[in-house]
Amino acid sequence: MNAPDAEVVSIRGQQVTVLCPYCARQHNHTVLNLGQIEHHAPGCGLYRSTADRLAGYVFTTPPKEI
Repeated sequence: MNAPDAEVVSIRGQQVTVLCPYCARQHNHTVLNLGQIEHHAPGCGLYRSTADRLAGYVFTTPPKEI
């Protein structure tokens, strides 16, 4: 199963808020490097199937501005 895309809503330093493709709610994630594709388990994982939790979702952040 391919991971669906999550929409990036906001970025505050290394904290990224995304719109979840599974539940349509916002979840927060910490990223190590901006400007890369990130793969995360859904923040609503307790309510998702095992397949959904394993697939997770992906999102891309813009590169860090210097």
